[in-house]
Amino acid sequence: MLQFIHRHYRSCVVLVSLVWFGCYFAFDLGLAALALLDCGCLALLFVLASLYLRRVTGTYSEACDPEPYLELGLWGVRRFQNARTARGKRALETYRLCAVSALSTLGRYEEALGYLDAVDPSRLPLSSCVVYWHDRFSTLLHLDRPPEELAGLLRTARSCLDSARKLPPSQKRTAELALSYDRILLSLRENGPSREAVAQLEQHLSAVTTELNRVHCHFHLSTSLLALGDAPAAREHLDYVIAHGNKLYVRTQAMELLDKLEPKEATPC
Repeated sequence: MLQFIHRHYRSCVVLVSLVWFGCYFAFDLGLAALALLDCGCLALLFVLASLYLRRVTGTYSEACDPEPYLELGLWGVRRFQNARTARGKRALETYRLCAVSALSTLGRYEEALGYLDAVDPSRLPLSSCVVYWHDRFSTLLHLDRPPEELAGLLRTARSCLDSARKLPPSQKRTAELALSYDRILLSLRENGPSREAVAQLEQHLSAVTTELNRVHCHFHLSTSLLALGDAPAAREHLDYVIAHGNKLYVRTQAMELLDKLEPKEATPC
């Protein structure tokens, strides 16, 4: 029901208003009573539609299941594909970014890049610009683009964040954490794993606030520790990714790495 209300929100608003308008004539309601009931129902519709969005986002960020979030993003792209108003075009870009984020965490990087290429960053508010350049960096990082290109993306994201002076503190902190993490990953790409990089990842791990980010950080810690020859410590991080990664692509990668670490059983003669 929540999904239906979200997807047909405007139709529900019109229907509720018509119902109460009909009740006004059928039951001789006063204008004050009509206005109160109508506003109450419209407020309830808004709350239910918002609850659906929160549920989908929570399933993604805390339960590590990107599929409902991807479904939401693809629905929005279809819904606003031919939008002509400025509001509709902004909604289209927002839903494209939802699809990009979900596709990336599912390991479908080429598809994510296709949606990124369809986004016009010049039409995005500065807060969404930061998300766009962060997502582009993350996607191209997994597609093995050159470090020089990746560094340019981070500089652009940093410039957008510095220009977004009215960004709410919570959003700014989230963006700062994301860019800090990106810089660590870029350093790993340029210089390879090191104890300093491991320390930076551990510090980042203590600062993240969602299970989605936590799982990814544990995975990069595991690969760095494996490269440094610390298999026991790496195994602990891999175990965490497998236990909490749910449908994320990094869980599949962690299982593959852990299989390589497991001692081979002796083949009977």
